[in-house]
Amino acid sequence: MKKLLFSLLGFISLGIGVAGIILPIIPGGPFFLFSAYCFGKSSERLEKWFKQTTFL
Repeated sequence: MKKLLFSLLGFISLGIGVAGIILPIIPGGPFFLFSAYCFGKSSERLEKWFKQTTFL
C-alpha cells in the first residue's frame, strides 16, 4: 500500500513538473525533486526510469 501511494504521488508530481516546464507560473524543479524522492521510495525500476528520462 505504501509503495502504491509513493508511486501515485510520484506520477502526480511528475505531471505537475512537466506542466511547470510549459507554464511559467508553476516552478517545475521542486516537483521533479519530489517525484524522484517518491519514485525512489516506491520501486527501484521507477527510480531507474525517472533518472534515464529526458524532457528537453
